[in-house]
Amino acid sequence: MCFNTPKGFIKVIAFTVSLGLVVWIIGLESRTAVLALLASLLYITFPFFQQRTGRHKIVLAYAVIFLAALFSAAIFLITESSAGRWFIWKQSIELWQKNWLWGLGYGRFNTAFNHIQAYYFSNNNLYSREAMLAGDGYFAFNEWLHTWIELGLAGFLIFIAASFFVLKVCVRIVNTSDNWAGAMVIPIFIGCLFSYPLHNLYLLGAACLLTGYITRDYHIPGVRLSAKVSLMVLLLLAAILYVYGSKYLRAIDQFREAQALAKHGMKNEAVKQSVQIAGRLRQDYRFTSFYLHLLYDTRRLQEAVKWFELFHPYHCNHAIHRVIANCYDELGEFEKAEENYLTCLYIKPHLLQSRLNLMEFYHRNQQMEKAAYWALETIYYPAKKQNDRVSFVRNKAIKFLDTLSLHK
Repeated sequence: MCFNTPKGFIKVIAFTVSLGLVVWIIGLESRTAVLALLASLLYITFPFFQQRTGRHKIVLAYAVIFLAALFSAAIFLITESSAGRWFIWKQSIELWQKNWLWGLGYGRFNTAFNHIQAYYFSNNNLYSREAMLAGDGYFAFNEWLHTWIELGLAGFLIFIAASFFVLKVCVRIVNTSDNWAGAMVIPIFIGCLFSYPLHNLYLLGAACLLTGYITRDYHIPGVRLSAKVSLMVLLLLAAILYVYGSKYLRAIDQFREAQALAKHGMKNEAVKQSVQIAGRLRQDYRFTSFYLHLLYDTRRLQEAVKWFELFHPYHCNHAIHRVIANCYDELGEFEKAEENYLTCLYIKPHLLQSRLNLMEFYHRNQQMEKAAYWALETIYYPAKKQNDRVSFVRNKAIKFLDTLSLHK
């Protein structure tokens, strides 16, 4: 029995955990997770099959297996999600064509993508399948494409060179005792093809640690660094990380305090707390949304507009445009309010609430023909999911039309 030795017991435990992990990943019905798992299994089993056949044959067989799995996942697994992914790539490619040389700048993909998507739907059919699938866009669902759009050609070339180097090291260690680390790096690379793992701090940290481990014995030809120089470089990097990290963590603590104050009804105190950290967290989407809503709720409309202009290059979604549209509406700036209400709709075209907001906006501004149009849109546009909220929104539009007909 394999339980008779500690190694045998560990193998049984490892096999059981691995089997449970496989079942869990397949149950998620995630193409990326399934493909990442398959790539990792092919990598792990490579030395075993290489002993029984030629290297070139096994590489060809693995390539065929992986491409077949890729095709099957794209066609048969979560087809609606597949269509949504293709739409994101199509819009991202258009964004890349306009910024392929210099890039948008780090962290600016979100706003640029949502606005190019809004422009697309402002000139196309809102009753299309694409409109039903579209939503707030934060990533290009391909890390290399995302990097190229934000950092331009130079950033892409550096990233592609680093990727090639790490993959080359993974191939080199496939027959060594370090192949377990390579088997963990490979899934991250697969994730980079179809998702955004490097935008997750935990996965990014894991990728950096694993890369550092598998490349620990690698030396750049012709470059020799003494132990003292290496130590000084590491200490400098650690100091920079500590200073930046400590300031960021302190700001996050203050953000949580502001959230607690707002939750307990002390919104003016929450504003004072937020002012102190606004500069450091203007690229943090959680804080930017919270602070914008806070300024609007406390009727600091001009401050809300200034805050929106400051963070908007880094963060954009339909909800933010709805709040800033409300601000402009209350400030009496009709054109800017209208623009942002429409942008809110075109970023996420299937939301009935955005149509109702437009109906109410035009009603307030005595443009009854446009108000009636959006009321009809609210009533007849197909709901993505039927629930009580949908019924409530539609009933409000119906009541408005009934009121409108009574006044004729």
